[in-house]
Amino acid sequence: MRGSPDVPRGFETVASRLSSAANALIHVYTQLYSRDALADLRRMIEEAPTSSGIGFDALPVDADEVTRQRVVEELTPEIVRQLRRYPWLTEPGAHLSKSEQVTREMFAEAVVELYNPAQIDVLRRASLAARAELDREPVSAPPD
Repeated sequence: MRGSPDVPRGFETVASRLSSAANALIHVYTQLYSRDALADLRRMIEEAPTSSGIGFDALPVDADEVTRQRVVEELTPEIVRQLRRYPWLTEPGAHLSKSEQVTREMFAEAVVELYNPAQIDVLRRASLAARAELDREPVSAPPD
């Protein structure tokens, strides 16, 4: 699956921040998520800090463990921030335009086609680290 050189409607203002893989993934998202979810996704891109160092997009397939871990540590805080700000990301069912199974399959297929194994490993590890960090946060008590 190759990404189209154009940017999905509504993402023109953030196009310069997108790698070709991210642009292609957003094309997939437009088939899977509701308008509200896509608006949140655009805001996430607008709010995300620009990456530094080797970064995720430049991670080579043969990246060593030290490099992978460094990229995991760069990504994890941003994933945590996004999960806090957009909690529906952990339970996206209400924001899907297709079934959860179709969404999972299409997303998995896109990720495998757009990212190399080192990038997929880093995504998995950073996502797990972010969820672990959120799980360690105290649950606030409901107001009296």
